[in-house]
Amino acid sequence: MRVRLEQAFPPLLVEGEVSNLSRHSSGHVYFTLKDDECQLRCALFRTDALRLGFVPQDGECLVLFGRPSLYGKRSEVQMVVSRAFRRGAGKAAEALEALRRRLGEEGLFAQARKRAIPFFPHSIGIVTSPTGAVIHDMLSVVRRRAPGTHVYLLPTRVGGDGAEEEIRDAIDFMNAWFPIDVLIVGRGGGSLEDLAAFNDEGVARAVFRSRVPVISAVGHEVNVTICDQVADVRAPTPSVAAELAVPDCAALRRSLSSAAGRLVTAQERARNRLVRRLDDFLGRYGLRALRARIEDDSRRADELSERMLRGLQRGIDDARAGLREQAGRLDALSPLATLERGYAIVEKMPERRVVRGAGELRVGDELRLRFLRGEARARVAP
Repeated sequence: MRVRLEQAFPPLLVEGEVSNLSRHSSGHVYFTLKDDECQLRCALFRTDALRLGFVPQDGECLVLFGRPSLYGKRSEVQMVVSRAFRRGAGKAAEALEALRRRLGEEGLFAQARKRAIPFFPHSIGIVTSPTGAVIHDMLSVVRRRAPGTHVYLLPTRVGGDGAEEEIRDAIDFMNAWFPIDVLIVGRGGGSLEDLAAFNDEGVARAVFRSRVPVISAVGHEVNVTICDQVADVRAPTPSVAAELAVPDCAALRRSLSSAAGRLVTAQERARNRLVRRLDDFLGRYGLRALRARIEDDSRRADELSERMLRGLQRGIDDARAGLREQAGRLDALSPLATLERGYAIVEKMPERRVVRGAGELRVGDELRLRFLRGEARARVAP
């Protein structure tokens, strides 16, 4: 079939826009040539690629000269390219560059507005696909480096029709409803078409208005999207984005432990150095006798201090004993002590005047008798 196909068609000239370009380690270059209506897989083998003098790029418009062929493993029609001529940027690439220029002029890419990532975020948000290696790698990094960090995942499509709306809405929703300190927006690598959602103006503006710093982790290091340019930090891969979002707690503990050990060692060295300098000073200037006198005076001061403390304690003890004695005397003179011996206090009512003699009473007077425990009422009879 391949031979028949190659014999049926002469070499052709085809014009279109390069997409899904990949470079194999062998030197072969594979890409898709597309226009508004269709696309064609192309293969540029190593020898022809070296003869070109340039390497095709995604979004570039080329005129290709080659022959149609059939890739046996996939039964897929492709064009084997022997020559290529540049025609400038394709329509999609021109539109993308125009959007870049406009957003840049509005200040969305300005370095002055980019915010630093919090050193110890309590919670991080992730906007990406819920399946695949990207989310698995990011969660593994977060659990390894900072296992106490809360992670909120808002799953979205990251490619295909409608993906840009989902990503934009997810960024806004995460900012409005989740208590996050930093947000990661990302996906794995891919072609220019695969990453189209992250070159969308709506996504760029959602990243720009985010209330928390945004880390963009779209594709691989060679892929630079508009989302990368607007974000506060661009990570070359999703795994690196997770590393930038959270600190390595184990490494911090090791660093703090090492720093504490160095501080103790430095303090001990400084103390020993000061002691040696003081001993040298006292010996050099013949002040050993002064040092001995100071030590004797210090011991005497300690002894006097102890004697003073003992004297103060005795004075306190004597004062406490005197207070107890005075309290006993006051208790003996207290009216309550009199009541304790069985006496009562007589008060004339209603003025509650204490009666000291029978001559103060008249027949019919109302009396109140107060005892140690309780009271009683009485009236004077004739």
